[in-house]
Amino acid sequence: MKKAPMQIRNAYKVRLVSHAVAQFINRGQAIEGKVQTVLSDLKSETGLKSLKNLDGAKIEQYLESLQTRVEQGELSSKTTATYISALNAVIEYVNHYLDKELATVSAKEWGLSVGHRDYNIDKSVSQEAHQAFVEWLSQKAAETGNLNYQALAHSVEIQREFGLRARESFCLKVVEKDTTADKLQITREDMPKNARPREIEIRTDAQKQTLENARQFAQEQGWRSLINPDMSLREWKSFAYNTVQEFRQETGHAEYHFHGERHAYAHEEYTRLWEEKTGISGIQCPAETGKSGDSWFEYVQEKIPHESYLAREEIDEIDHAIRQAISEELGHNREDITYTYLGH
Repeated sequence: MKKAPMQIRNAYKVRLVSHAVAQFINRGQAIEGKVQTVLSDLKSETGLKSLKNLDGAKIEQYLESLQTRVEQGELSSKTTATYISALNAVIEYVNHYLDKELATVSAKEWGLSVGHRDYNIDKSVSQEAHQAFVEWLSQKAAETGNLNYQALAHSVEIQREFGLRARESFCLKVVEKDTTADKLQITREDMPKNARPREIEIRTDAQKQTLENARQFAQEQGWRSLINPDMSLREWKSFAYNTVQEFRQETGHAEYHFHGERHAYAHEEYTRLWEEKTGISGIQCPAETGKSGDSWFEYVQEKIPHESYLAREEIDEIDHAIRQAISEELGHNREDITYTYLGH
């Protein structure tokens, strides 16, 4: 019996595997083109050269890249849903021919399904899960003497304190950042999404300390960023995502994912900016409260002291201004993108 093709090293082999996957699930050309796109993306995003090496970490890398493209407006929910369907076809193909047990993907759980999107779901990583991961990384570094775990811990702290994407936290040239400044400058050299430079205000001692700790670590190792110079970005990303998978399996924190740190930052910024603009503390965004529309406005008005009463129009204006500020800090330029992080 002829072996099922698995190699996707070049365009020809990608086409060959795509055809084999389409035949396996008996859906022909209707899905073959989408499978080809998914395999090409997996190859470029994760460095995957053979489906023999497909694992949960690489699947998650790909899914986070889809989330980012949807947020950027590069992909529609309809198109993304077809990619998820094609990805699941690939997973079923791999499971069958390689006797693996990779889990198929739920587009709804990743916020990538067609139709009305429920924005008011809290996708943030809790402080407990965040701290558990950082401590686990520190323990791994102590047990193995592997500095990569320590570097990843610094990256995770930066994601939490500044809302950076995982890749941005890896590539940030921390040794060159002024940790005494009132703004963190993200330049093209830091490899932000779409090469868009931006700045993030440094408002807390925790932010300054996080940046200074990372700078000192990298400087002591002779690194510019938090990527081991002996590794490529692709190799580092593979290490990082595989490490998250290992953490989940060992600790049971199945909910942990890098993108959740960015959501947590947005939630905390929303509350902080409400207090900065109005003096009213404890106002949470719709995603964090699970409330939307009239129920969220009622929640806000209940939190406002009687003497500081705000009409709905005023609450709308404050909400809009805060969302715009957070959108810019996250590296976007549209308020509607904040629906993903803050709810609606």
